Amino acid sequence: MDLSLSVIEGSFGRALLRVHRNWLVNTEHVRELTVESGERMLFVGASLEGKAGVHVPVARERAGIVRERLIELK
Repeated sequence: MDLSLSVIEGSFGRALLRVHRNWLVNTEHVRELTVESGERMLFVGASLEGKAGVHVPVARERAGIVRERLIELK
């Protein structure tokens, strides 16, 4: 598949959130936003069923948007 992340993001609407130039995340699977050594990271995918998750970097210029969007979802 040769689609840009912008096209994919547009196709899914608000279900996906661009958090970095190379990363889109499904907001339903975001578990935590942290700051580690000055870098903002999202922990995505862990669930009560014990499934593994992944730490995803958040670009500095997107940090405010990401934080606001996560607060909206609460």
